[in-house]
Amino acid sequence: MIVADTNIIAYLFLESEHTEKARQWLVVDSEWYVPLLWRSGFMNILALYMRRELLSLKQAIAIQRQAAIRLIEYEHQPLAKDVLTLAKQSGCIVNDCEFISTAKTLRCSLLTADKALLQAFPEAAVAFAR
Repeated sequence: MIVADTNIIAYLFLESEHTEKARQWLVVDSEWYVPLLWRSGFMNILALYMRRELLSLKQAIAIQRQAAIRLIEYEHQPLAKDVLTLAKQSGCIVNDCEFISTAKTLRCSLLTADKALLQAFPEAAVAFAR
């Protein structure tokens, strides 16, 4: 069981040089938990792909649906007080702290490529590219 940040989810569902590595992580651990806000972050990534004309609206909707189906049973809502405490202590943005809070609550690691999170939370964050 791990918590996967939004970029890692994107690597899994959007072909890139990181997709194979994301698939390898999925083989190691198929339970990828996420805070509910992953949906907005993922749709922001899909919107970026559409603006760059890398995806059509129809493709983006299909990918979002596929990701939501894959992750729906692994969604978690962290407590606001925990998220705000982590944000205050670390200086990281609230969105990132939702992922850390989820990992801490579930007693697992956050899989991320975010250097700020890896530095602020070395006890909870695991580097995607290790």
